[in-house]
Amino acid sequence: MKKVFSKTIIIVASVVAVLAVAIVVLCLIKLNPVKALDGYDRIELYNLSSTDRIEINADKADEKAKLDEAIGKSSFSVMQGILEGKASASYKFKTEVKEGETAESRVEIAADDIASVAATDSLYKLVFVFSQPKTVTVEGEELTYDRAIVLVGNSNNEIGTLEIVFYLDSRVGNEAEDEEISSEYYSVSPVVVNARTTQLYNAVGEVVSAFLAA
Repeated sequence: MKKVFSKTIIIVASVVAVLAVAIVVLCLIKLNPVKALDGYDRIELYNLSSTDRIEINADKADEKAKLDEAIGKSSFSVMQGILEGKASASYKFKTEVKEGETAESRVEIAADDIASVAATDSLYKLVFVFSQPKTVTVEGEELTYDRAIVLVGNSNNEIGTLEIVFYLDSRVGNEAEDEEISSEYYSVSPVVVNARTTQLYNAVGEVVSAFLAA
C-alpha cells in the first residue's frame, strides 16, 4: 500500500513539475503584434480628437526612443494571451455587418477616404512612414504599403486591439487614367491585431503634451 501511495505522490509531483515548466515557458514566449511597423522613417502623431500633426524622426531622438520603447512593450506573453482568451498576434481584416445584410464582410476604405481616418476622443492616431514599400500578409493576402495608420487606445494593461490601415501613399490623390495607379480604383481594408496598448498610449500622450507645452 505504501509503495502505491509513494508512486502516486511521485506521479503527481512529476505532473506538477511539468505544468510548472510549461507555464514558465509560456510566460517567456512573447508574441509581437507590431512587427510590420519595424523600420519606419518617421511617425506622424495626432492628439486625441485633433488634426494637428507632430512629426517624430531621427532628429527628435528622445521622443523617438520613448515611442520605440513603448511600441516594443505592445508584445504579450503566450500565457497572458491564453488567460485572456487572446492567444494570437495574427493580423485579421476588420469586419462589419452592413445594413440589410446578416453576414459580416470586410470593411473597405476608398482611397479618397483614407485621410478621413482620424483620432477620436479616446484614440490617438499615428502614421508610420516608410521610405520603401513593404509587405505584410493578412489572412493569406499580401498587402503592400509605405504608410500605416495606427489607432491607439488604452487597454488598461490587458490585451486590447490595435487597428491598422496599411496603404501606398502614391495611390492616394492620384488622378491618373491608368487603373494600376489611379486612386479611383484603389481601396484598402483596415486590419486589427491583439496588443497591449497602455504603454504606447501613455507614451504618445507624454510626447504630445510635451510638444503642446513647448
